[in-house]
Amino acid sequence: MPEQDKISNKRLSKAIVAWYRKNARDLPWRRTQDPYRIWLSEIMLQQTTVRQGTDYYLRFLEKFPTIADLAKAPQDDVLKQWEGLGYYSRARNLHATAQHIHNALEGRFPTEYADIIKLKGVGEYTAAAIASFVYGLPYVVVDGNVLRVMSRLYGLTDPVDFPATKKTIKTLAQALLEQQDPAEFNQAIMEFGALNCTYKKPSCMYCPLQQDCVAFQKGITAELPIKSKKIKKRKRYLVFHLIIDSQQQVLIQQRGPKDVWEGLYQLPLVERDEPLGQDMELSPLISRLQLKLREVSECHKQLLTHQQLHCWFLAYQSLKPFPKVLFKELGPEYKAVPRYALGDWPFPKVIKAYLEDRLPTHKAP
Repeated sequence: MPEQDKISNKRLSKAIVAWYRKNARDLPWRRTQDPYRIWLSEIMLQQTTVRQGTDYYLRFLEKFPTIADLAKAPQDDVLKQWEGLGYYSRARNLHATAQHIHNALEGRFPTEYADIIKLKGVGEYTAAAIASFVYGLPYVVVDGNVLRVMSRLYGLTDPVDFPATKKTIKTLAQALLEQQDPAEFNQAIMEFGALNCTYKKPSCMYCPLQQDCVAFQKGITAELPIKSKKIKKRKRYLVFHLIIDSQQQVLIQQRGPKDVWEGLYQLPLVERDEPLGQDMELSPLISRLQLKLREVSECHKQLLTHQQLHCWFLAYQSLKPFPKVLFKELGPEYKAVPRYALGDWPFPKVIKAYLEDRLPTHKAP
């Protein structure tokens, strides 16, 4: 690298770190070097805002203060603590990796980048974050904030979600990395993107990198970063059945693998090819129990990364208890849960909201 480039990189690094020391937020995961807590924070903050993630992080640690506690917990308990955060594969991978560390690695978290990145659910970004924040290793982190800062700073007009562009940005960011304290630099550039070089209305007039920023000099800050075409969302039409028997038991079902909400619970479901209309086809379960329809909800929508879910809820009341033979017929994924205990089970956000509105939380008698 030419000497002039080294001097420029050092100046930029110092400016970013100096800004961070004045403006950094006091966040709980910045007060520790415990690999478990750092790992948890990095997994939890993917696709989650800091404001939302902080409360979840603190509650999760209260429930599972160590890797051993997490490893020994049932998956339902882990998913319940994750309820509402979405992207539930993060929680399942976190749980599986905790079990691997506890059982196969004797509770010792890996200390080298090459071993950290082998853990289930850990990619380049998370491995670099843990390696630098916990062990002070010189690996640069590249998250959405860093992609945005670097694309503007260097005026990169190729889509940042292209592998080649990400590789270029990683190389440029690695050159800026402060070798003496990579952890602080990594925290600094991510915080700079989160608070100063924001997606909308960045604080360019008060930016310490203003004189070096290509996007600012060219007046194209608002146009960067560039992303490729938006993902086309698949529409799905889901009809859930709220069935309560004479003993105030509610029928629920655990979702299977290879679909959204894997491992969470739902009300018995019928999926349609088109929106719910007057042609409400009865599920075999409703016919089997000879139930009468009591209520039809309005359409509830939930947007996921690749899917747009349109959900309806049909409420039924049985005048009899659920027959015991029913659960042998339906299979082990079905359960009858006391109405007052529904809050103990992990549900997707849209179902949880309906249940809380339709069946306010009850205490056990």
